[in-house]
Amino acid sequence: MSRYLYKPIYRPAPFSGIPKGWDYVEAPPDIAHRRMDIPMSTWIHGVIAYDRPLTKEECKNHELEYVGEKG
Repeated sequence: MSRYLYKPIYRPAPFSGIPKGWDYVEAPPDIAHRRMDIPMSTWIHGVIAYDRPLTKEECKNHELEYVGEKG
């Protein structure tokens, strides 16, 4: 099953009111020391994943940028 990857543009995922159903696949550098189970991201706010692609409207409204697919 593919996972759809997005990076939060302006703020970390938990604070940006994003659509439900996400999880980190790359930890933001500021919490990487608490999330040893996933790799540290080069993006300032990390990378999150969904089991479904988000619409362009969802991305725009929640300030997320599509960065690819995994798996």
